[in-house]
Amino acid sequence: MNSVIVEDIKLLGGDGWPGISASIRMGDQRTKVWYRVSEGPVVASGDPWLAVALVAAMKQGESLRLSGAVSPKLLRAVPEIQNVFRIWDRNCRPVPVTAHVASTSGGSESGEVACFFTGGVDSFYTLLRHQSEISALVLVHGFDIPLENEPLRRAVSESVCAIAAEFGKPLIEVETNVRSFTDPCAEWGHYYVGAALASVAHLLSGRFRKVLVASSHHYGDLAPFGSHPMLDSLWSTERVEVVNDGYDATRIEKIAHLATCEVAMRSLRVCWSAHATEYNCGRCSKCLRTMATLRLVGALDRCTSFHHPLDLAKLARLEMTPSRRIPIEEIYEVARASGSDPQLERALRDCLDGVYQRGVLGWPRRVANQLQRSVEALTASGPVPSAGVDGVKRAHRWAGIGR
Repeated sequence: MNSVIVEDIKLLGGDGWPGISASIRMGDQRTKVWYRVSEGPVVASGDPWLAVALVAAMKQGESLRLSGAVSPKLLRAVPEIQNVFRIWDRNCRPVPVTAHVASTSGGSESGEVACFFTGGVDSFYTLLRHQSEISALVLVHGFDIPLENEPLRRAVSESVCAIAAEFGKPLIEVETNVRSFTDPCAEWGHYYVGAALASVAHLLSGRFRKVLVASSHHYGDLAPFGSHPMLDSLWSTERVEVVNDGYDATRIEKIAHLATCEVAMRSLRVCWSAHATEYNCGRCSKCLRTMATLRLVGALDRCTSFHHPLDLAKLARLEMTPSRRIPIEEIYEVARASGSDPQLERALRDCLDGVYQRGVLGWPRRVANQLQRSVEALTASGPVPSAGVDGVKRAHRWAGIGR
């Protein structure tokens, strides 16, 4: 069996930003991956590199060999981590992992708690929820915003720095080129985001005993994803606990909570358009559904970080994917139940029904969704025969809609 090899792990310094680097060899390719931190200390163990390289080795079906020492607790968790990915994706194969076993030691003597923070809904919610416990915020450059997008990075850095100051928390900024290695191996969100966050937690484990990862999902829509309450804690070591937080609240509930915080209303950042220079573009799917939710909870006018008005026509024409459908459905159901905003409700319904999806590929989806809406209307007045429900399920399978 061929191997993915992590070697030449070393500390970096000399420019005021301490860090670590390693060389990762996979087949004929060798990639130098590095992390730099605005404020140390940093830990140069094998723990961050196990998190970085494990999924790549599984996708390749190659053993993983690390030259650095790895936490005994993390090594014991590797079979379970691999089982999770194996069940989620049959192309992820369990592989042997070889590394020196680190001597066990306790966590940081300071006992500090960090929170990964982007200025988004999930991380803002976690900050507000654990404000008294959190010692510092951590912003990572190179994850959702490419390193080369310097204008947007500066804007986000300035905003998050201001947010941290208003909450009386220090901000630690991290830069990394880790996606130069991970992106060719596996899709970032569905495989790597949680492992990459864990790698930073290990890097900072000399200072923090616990690091909070804001959950992207809630109990009602948990699905295979790189950051997951079932998975994130498995990356913990004797030194640092990785905690997935906030999966007990829906996104609508989180935004309603954020609406009570003026700092959040001035600074919220949710945009998917990482290559744009705008803080929030107001046009991508993430911006549109966040603005729709803000409008639903009566806070859109107070959220000044969106510089474009909500375009209901764009929302109605938003192309549906399985990952977009669930949050749009949640917003629609609340809007329909409240009955307070018929225009927003109509735009959301048109979006879900695919009213504006043209051509041959659009009409099966429109028919299936309209049938679904008919059954929902009947449900409101009484029980629906099982044959009707089964017919809707068959229609959705035929239209390729995962419901």
